Parts: sequence; structure tokens; C-alpha cells
Amino acid sequence: DYQNQIKAKLYRNKKIPPGNCSRFGSKTCQPNIRITKLTSGEGHDKKNQLSFRGDGMMKLNSLSPAKGSRAKGKRVGRGTGSGNGKTAGRGHKGQHSRSGGYHKVGFEGGQMPLARRLPKRGFSSRIGRVSCEVRLSEINKISDGEINPASLKGAGIIARDAQNIKIILSGKIEKKVKITGVKLTKGARAAIEAAGGQTEE
Repeated sequence: DYQNQIKAKLYRNKKIPPGNCSRFGSKTCQPNIRITKLTSGEGHDKKNQLSFRGDGMMKLNSLSPAKGSRAKGKRVGRGTGSGNGKTAGRGHKGQHSRSGGYHKVGFEGGQMPLARRLPKRGFSSRIGRVSCEVRLSEINKISDGEINPASLKGAGIIARDAQNIKIILSGKIEKKVKITGVKLTKGARAAIEAAGGQTEE
């Protein structure tokens, strides 16, 4: 029949494996393929085309996006019935209707653009990028009694690129510590010394 004729043709062209039998027409051996013949009602360009499926192995040339995940591109300039014919959605005349039409981002036709009209206030401090504050309550997280920039960075209390470090009066300190290489506020220094600690800047 038609199925066996196509299978035999594919076998002669080495498109499918032969299997364990010499003839595809035998009832005991059927290769794992599916042959479909499209009818004339499905389009003249697809008539008599064959769809071939192998042994189910995934291949790079058979991969495709999931159905509905990718929208089809807009086909412009294909007649007025499409809605995007003639001017292809670009409108009549003007810079944007021509190829190469471009203006820089923020350009407002020559008038002063918004980014230049608005006043500017303040600045971003470079010292602030490497400065940080430490609360007294955060010092309690360090088990060692010696507090210095290395121990604070090792405990993850401050950033590793921090340079200007200051301890401020926020929270309570519950143990005796020795602080070196770190700045302190007056209130923080008094609290540490009241707890029996030492400070050396």
C-alpha cells in the first residue's frame, strides 16, 4: 500500500534504519516512523509532502519554541488589506518615514530639552562611597574583644572597601572591648569606657 511504498523509498535513500527485517511490508517488523500524506484541500504548496519522524531522539534541527510563546513578526508593505500596506505604518513624509531617519534621545526639535531645563541640586560625595557607620549594638556580634577595621570587615558588619569607619551611639554595648583604628563619637566613647572598654583611634 501507500505506507509501505514510502517506507521502502525512505529506506533506499537511507533516511530510516532498516530494522531487523529485510522487507517493510512484513507484519512482524515495522520501523518507528509516521508517514502522512496531505490532501489537496490543505493547500497546493503542501500537496503530497511527507512528514517524517525518526526514532523519537531530540535533535537540534527539530527544536522549536513553545506554541504561543513567540509572536509572528509584522509583515509590512503587503497591500492595503493587511492594514500595513503602502506607507508600511510609517505615515506620510517626514524624517521618520525615510530610511535612516533618526534623532538623538531627548531631542525636542531644537528647543531646550527637559534634562537641561530642570535645575540641578546637590552632588554625590566620593568620600561617602567608602565611609560607613557602626552601631554599638553591632559590636556585640563580634566574639573577639578587639575591635578594628579588619575584624569589622571579617564579621560582615561593614563593606570590604570601607575606609572611613565611625562608631556611633546607637544601642547598648554589653561587654568589655578594645577599639583601635576606628573613629568614635563622644557618646559612643563614653558608653564604651563606662562598660570598662578602651579606645585608641
